[in-house]
Amino acid sequence: VLRSQTRVPLKDVVVLLTDASASNRIGGRADQTRAAVEALARRITALPGIELRQATVADASGDGGTLAVAALARTLAEVPENRLAGAILVSDGQVADADLKPPLPAPLTLLLTGSRADWDRRLHITRAPAFAIIGQETKIGLRIDELGHLPADAKGRPVAVSMSVDGGPPVTAEALPGQDMELPLTLAHAGANVVQISIPEAAGELTGRNNAAVMQVSGVRDRLKVLLV
Repeated sequence: VLRSQTRVPLKDVVVLLTDASASNRIGGRADQTRAAVEALARRITALPGIELRQATVADASGDGGTLAVAALARTLAEVPENRLAGAILVSDGQVADADLKPPLPAPLTLLLTGSRADWDRRLHITRAPAFAIIGQETKIGLRIDELGHLPADAKGRPVAVSMSVDGGPPVTAEALPGQDMELPLTLAHAGANVVQISIPEAAGELTGRNNAAVMQVSGVRDRLKVLLV
């Protein structure tokens, strides 16, 4: 028996996933990501027997965050399991679906962008009423989160919170970071009332984009008196 075979070796596949979400474009993270991806692509494609496949993940619609694991799973679905050599994610680490575990028979490496000295404050609205009775006090719940490595002179210090309705004179109060607090709100007119709450941007803070929140509260009357003639 004489058997003749022709074999063509298949290359191993490396998946390179780039985080292009808003949080990974803050400060110099976009430039860091671009430089890292270009350097990795050059080094990976220079390896013999390696095929590089790249994908990009952006912010999900609405407030879904960065769905990096879902994007990775979609890319891996096109790669035969026995050809996958590994996956690399270049990201700031803010991933909304990190609890999901896609089938990954190879190592996953996270290349983290940013700096160890990065820090930020975030205004988080915990409770916002959709409507309120005119002339009666209601409450808006909020919390200030401190993220990263804060300077010693800023960590845990009270932060001024400012609230204004329809662009009117602001009402200020102090809040301790990490603790839930409530701001009293009394509406003066019916219909839509635009409420803006903000905290000042501190020197050295990573971004001031998450230091403010705007919401709409509808003012309604306690009871409606109608005279039918």
